[in-house]
Amino acid sequence: IAKTMEKQSLRDDNSIQMINSFRGQNQSSSEVNQQIGQIVLRLKPVGISESEQISALQQIIILAVSASDSPSVARDSGVIEAASTLLGQSQSTRVKQLCGAVISVVGQLGVENSGEMDWTIACAPLIAMLLQTDDIISNVGKNSITILLDQNQNIVVGILQVSFIDRATEVLSDSCSNIQSSSSIQVVSPIVTMNILLVLDQLLTIANERIPRTPKLIEVLQKMQKEGKTNAIKQKAKMLLFVLQSESQSQNEGSGGIERKNEMKELEQKLIEEQRKRIEAEERNKIFEVQLKQSGQETEDLLRSINGIYNKPDLKQSDWIEMKNELEIVESGTEIQKDEIRQRKIKTCQKIVSIFIGKKNNEGMKLAIQSGVIDALLNLLIEYPSDKITISHIWAFYMFTYASNDEIKLLLVSKNSYQALLRLFDHPNIFVINRAVASIYIIYYLVDQTQLRLQSLILISLLFKTKMEFKNSILFRAKELPNEMKREIINHLKAIFSRQEDDEKSFAKNALRKLAKNSANRTEIEKDGFVIPD
Repeated sequence: IAKTMEKQSLRDDNSIQMINSFRGQNQSSSEVNQQIGQIVLRLKPVGISESEQISALQQIIILAVSASDSPSVARDSGVIEAASTLLGQSQSTRVKQLCGAVISVVGQLGVENSGEMDWTIACAPLIAMLLQTDDIISNVGKNSITILLDQNQNIVVGILQVSFIDRATEVLSDSCSNIQSSSSIQVVSPIVTMNILLVLDQLLTIANERIPRTPKLIEVLQKMQKEGKTNAIKQKAKMLLFVLQSESQSQNEGSGGIERKNEMKELEQKLIEEQRKRIEAEERNKIFEVQLKQSGQETEDLLRSINGIYNKPDLKQSDWIEMKNELEIVESGTEIQKDEIRQRKIKTCQKIVSIFIGKKNNEGMKLAIQSGVIDALLNLLIEYPSDKITISHIWAFYMFTYASNDEIKLLLVSKNSYQALLRLFDHPNIFVINRAVASIYIIYYLVDQTQLRLQSLILISLLFKTKMEFKNSILFRAKELPNEMKREIINHLKAIFSRQEDDEKSFAKNALRKLAKNSANRTEIEKDGFVIPD
């Protein structure tokens, strides 16, 4: 091992010395050819060691690049022949790689300067990198090819000339093969598979008519469409397959090609839309996870406050008035001062929860309502920006819905809390919505009057679109809606009916027709020239 490391170090030192020796020099082509010729002679003996071969090849590459007359290097030095011979004889992977590099570099430099680039030489190593089973190397190859295709579409010729389609087909076939064992073939990862599909997609976009439709490629894509390792691979294979097959058919069908192209565009748009929806769904899940974490922390704070200092058995009206005033403080000053006021309001709400939770305290609830606490809470739920309303705010109101005293029930209902609760149905936090829905349902069951129950049932049904609940409700008995809710409910139904893009139009239509059987409801519906649907 020590000897190997010593040889490696010596080889590296020789290469470094060679590089340094050419800095600041501008040797003639004859001098370079002479030096390369001497190195080529060192490569010819059969017994030369691998380390000496590697060192010689590295020096040749450095010399060739530094030559002022590059074509003569390839023509006169004999290096191409020597590297080709060694490439066929050597068993060393590293030596073979360097031989290929020598042939590519010297061969490319040896082409007379006609202004044209031989893209085949440039593309060969990039295609080899793209098809590697190593994800990182494949990514580098894919990115490099993509950049070149964006900058110069002539690279398509080079890519096709190195048999990219056939080689890519073989790798794709291996990626979805379930027959060969992992011991006989290296596993092709989904990343490498997707890299190949993306390059193929770009080639079809740039030069569709020049890409060969080989039966093997079609067969592999059909298999990947069904058995791809990821949904992205399946969808990409499906799209490529559609492009390849539709173009082939359009060539055979003449005028039908235009129709096929339109179908292809529609499919592409559909796939793009599906991808967009999937990304949006993932973003919504991330937002929900953040909300869940935040809500969990606030719930912990709320529960912690229950066991805190608010254990006075009897609170005076002055205590409730103080809490009401806390909830009504105007949030002004700097952002820090405003935030401090918001936190005080949250603490006040948590204090209300801790006072009533798990306790039968009808007198306390009555006193709180009479002191204006409920009014302050409802005003906060109406006026506050939606994103500033927390679980503590709605939970403080929610506690009053558990009253067991009829007098308190009527006091709560008289506050007409629907407007504040309905607003929360669009809140971004599902836990806040949950408490708002629960509050409306509880108020619905607390009240005996049919009309007030009807309010609750209709509003929840409207917002959550539960049509069966509507059909089973008193609504379809053509009862007159209560005055304070009539306009809001009817206007909401009319707005739904006016929309053309969703499937709830018939639902709103039927509801309006049923309501119109009552003359008072009909008058409200027909306002502003609205025509009741047949």
